[in-house]
Amino acid sequence: MRRAVLVVNPFASQVTDERVAAVRAELERGASVETLFTERPGHAVELVQAVTEADAIFVFSGDGGFNEALNGADGRVPLGFVPGGGTSVLPRVLGLARDPVAAARRLGEALAAGRTRRISLGRVNGRRFGFSCGVGLDAEVIRRVDALGRAHDGRRPGDLAFVRVIAGLLLERRGRLDPALEVRGLGRGAFALVANADPYTYAGSLPIHAAPLA
Repeated sequence: MRRAVLVVNPFASQVTDERVAAVRAELERGASVETLFTERPGHAVELVQAVTEADAIFVFSGDGGFNEALNGADGRVPLGFVPGGGTSVLPRVLGLARDPVAAARRLGEALAAGRTRRISLGRVNGRRFGFSCGVGLDAEVIRRVDALGRAHDGRRPGDLAFVRVIAGLLLERRGRLDPALEVRGLGRGAFALVANADPYTYAGSLPIHAAPLA
C-alpha cells in the first residue's frame, strides 16, 4: 500500500477536527496516512523537510501553509494541497474543489492511480512561491495584518482585517502611493504583483484577474 503524510495546520480558518477526520478518511482509501500537525509559523517547512520516505505529502491548510510546504519540499515527493483557508488560491487555480473532502477524494484517486503533474514555481530572495508574490504596498499590507497577531484560538485575522488595514494605510498616506521600487525598462511604481497563476486571488467565488497571464 502507498504511504502518505498529511500535514495539517489546525489554525487555518476552515480546518476543524471533523474535517481533518473526513479528509484523512478519503486519503486512506488508497494509502496509509500519517498525520502531522503544525504548531507555529514555519513549522510546515520543517515537517515537510523531515519526510524522507513517502509516496505523497498532502497539506491541509491555507495558502500560507502551502507556501511553507513548497519551501520545505525536495522536489522528489509529490505534494497535494487540500483547501483549508479562507481563500486557498493555490488548490483552486490547480482545479481542485473548494470543499476539502471533495479535494481530498480527487487527490487520493490521483495517488492511487500514480498521476502527478509538474507546476512551475517563482522565487524571490531565495524563497519559493506558488501563485503570486507582492512587492511594495501589497507586502506592507501583509506585514501589518501579521502584526495584528492571532486570536486566542491561534487563527489569523480574516478578510475584514485586510480591508481595514488597506483603508487605514491609504488614509495615513492621504491617498498617495509613492514610488517604492523601480522595474527595469518600465519605471518606478508603488507596488508590483508577480503572478505565477491566473487568477491572482479570489473574493469569495469571484476570481480577481489582477495580473492576467499572457
